[in-house]
Amino acid sequence: MKDALFDYWNTVKFDEKLAPQESHFFNQFLTIAKNSKRILEIGVGNGRMINLLRKNGVKSHFSAVDIVKAKLSGVDFTVADARHLPFKDNSYDLVYSLGVIEHFKETKLAVQEHVRVLKKGGYLLITTPKLSFNTPLRYLLYLIRGNYKNGPFRVVCGNNFRLGQIKKMFNLNHVKIIKLEGIGDVFPLQKRAKLWDKFLKVVLPMKLFGDYLYCIIQKI
Repeated sequence: MKDALFDYWNTVKFDEKLAPQESHFFNQFLTIAKNSKRILEIGVGNGRMINLLRKNGVKSHFSAVDIVKAKLSGVDFTVADARHLPFKDNSYDLVYSLGVIEHFKETKLAVQEHVRVLKKGGYLLITTPKLSFNTPLRYLLYLIRGNYKNGPFRVVCGNNFRLGQIKKMFNLNHVKIIKLEGIGDVFPLQKRAKLWDKFLKVVLPMKLFGDYLYCIIQKI
């Protein structure tokens, strides 16, 4: 599976803008980043989020890892696997990964590694696709676009998790969940039908039914 991960992600092209679902938590994330001296991004890609944080005033020291090589300016970069981070315990004030932990079956191990390298009092942010009304569409597009040729659904698109699954992974004595909720659209193309969009926000709130989720924890 590691070979499949490497082969696929070595070909992926990344956007450079804030994703729509990220706008729901970015301000809180930015505040935490501005108060963190040492920050680690796991699965850095092309450095999109680091660049966005810097453009918004974050002057912290950044480290980053990915399973493929990357050329990033002013960042301590290491080729490494999210499931086996090459850092000492309690090394960073802020650790985050955006759409990383869903791409392999050892998700719980990766979460534990995120927490392990986090300092006491530090914060961890994780985002991942959520099991939602959009999940069947994701799988259908995976088939229609022929992405199955690039690898299993888990590798290419990622597992879709329930909120309860992520909460269970953080059932550790030394962490406190600050925020765990859904973000993003409830249904595909939701925003194109304005009346339907308003109705869904009342009947099916994004915090419970959104197509992505984010979790912020603090190590205590």
